[in-house]
Amino acid sequence: MRLSTKGEYASRAMLELSRRYGQGAFHVREISQAQAIPRRFLEQILLLLKRAGYLKSRKGQKGGFVLAKPPEAITVAEVIRVMDGPLAPIDCVSVMAHEPCPMEATCGLRWLWKDVRDSVAGILERTTFADLVAKSAFPERTSGARPAKKRGPAGRNVQTKEGGKMLKTAKRKHVKTAALVLLAALLIPAAVRADDTRESPVTTALKSLTLSGYLQVEAADWDKGVDTFSLRRARPTLSGELLKSLKFKISVDLVKSPALLDALVEFEPSKALGVRFGQFLVPFSLESVTPTAELDMINRAAVIDTLSPGRDNGSSGRDIGAVFYGTYSILEYTGGLFNGAGINKSDTNSHKDWAGRLVLRPFKFLALGGSLYRGRQSATATDPLLKRDREGFDAALVFRQASVKGEYLHATDDVVSKSGWYVQGGFFALPAKLQALVRYETLDPDRSVAGDAKNSLAFGVNWFIRGRTKLQVNYEIHTLQGGGHDKSGLLAQFQAGF
Repeated sequence: MRLSTKGEYASRAMLELSRRYGQGAFHVREISQAQAIPRRFLEQILLLLKRAGYLKSRKGQKGGFVLAKPPEAITVAEVIRVMDGPLAPIDCVSVMAHEPCPMEATCGLRWLWKDVRDSVAGILERTTFADLVAKSAFPERTSGARPAKKRGPAGRNVQTKEGGKMLKTAKRKHVKTAALVLLAALLIPAAVRADDTRESPVTTALKSLTLSGYLQVEAADWDKGVDTFSLRRARPTLSGELLKSLKFKISVDLVKSPALLDALVEFEPSKALGVRFGQFLVPFSLESVTPTAELDMINRAAVIDTLSPGRDNGSSGRDIGAVFYGTYSILEYTGGLFNGAGINKSDTNSHKDWAGRLVLRPFKFLALGGSLYRGRQSATATDPLLKRDREGFDAALVFRQASVKGEYLHATDDVVSKSGWYVQGGFFALPAKLQALVRYETLDPDRSVAGDAKNSLAFGVNWFIRGRTKLQVNYEIHTLQGGGHDKSGLLAQFQAGF
């Protein structure tokens, strides 16, 4: 959960109306002045709260807004959900808007996000606006308030019961508190107004910025080749929310060149429809679209690195383009157009490549995917266009501590037909902590040539230390289909995530 400016304004407006509960309706102008909320934002917020059933409006000279329920019957969680959606930091642990994920049973992070959701939701769901009024114990505001006095028999002003209670509360405030409030008022320049910064889109965007990333260090011991320590990846990512439905992401790799990996903008007005444009992962293959930091094995399967668009040309699975995406019921889809030339490159021809991916989740533990890519490639703009087509099918089954995944890919480059597949099994010996894996794969780089296929068998152990920080150890054996040993090696990789 990230509290937006809209969520904060809504909470403050509800608190103000809770303080004045029982005193009649209050105009938008009065609430705006009392809580330093820009009026044009406040009007939209109050209408949303009215539609949700938490406010009523009255017309006329003494009209305005009033609580539809007593303050003790409205929790802070209800208001935040109306403005910002679910309280959970990620969909797979949400109670109100749960989205199934094939990694739920084995994910090393889900327990953390669930604890975060339970802690945040627990506080917000048991806190009512009546609690906030009691804890704040501010004196009654006089600006724009309805008369809280009535005439007695002798013509003297007699306080109402509610006004008397608030006055007694104000008198009981400690002198030290009053002094602190006075000191704070003196230190704040009179020229600075709270709503000046609230209205700035730049300020709102800066508050939503998130810096994350990971560092990977590997040690390799091959029977053929170089044994070495290497810094494989150092990838910081900056992301943020420009508006409620408009997000951006920029990621770089400080080890490789070119350094820029992702540079994208997403507009997602609903779960069913969003648009993404910029440079990002091509929607093709289960393992290709899996972030590197979340891979089960140290290395991707050779069939994925060799045949997946965006990886077959050394572009880390990425390209420049625009796609539509969304989720509806058990269906997830992504599809759009790409240059086809790779990252940080202009297109080499006038033809645009098309990529699409569909995923069905008929059950919580099962995901079935299909990917399609249709493209043309050429070395320069004057060279003839050559076919570059890809098809793929994948499945992932995650049940409790066990998982099974597999993919089949077929590619056509000009007149050369290529294919490959892999199957992988995993089991958590210690839930969310210690995982054992095995993977077998076959890659045929030219189906018209007999005996040129390569096979690989890999064993792995993952120790999830905390979050995305983990230690991976793999042993790989590569053989030739025509017979003979290719190479084998022991790999260890430490990943520090933040």
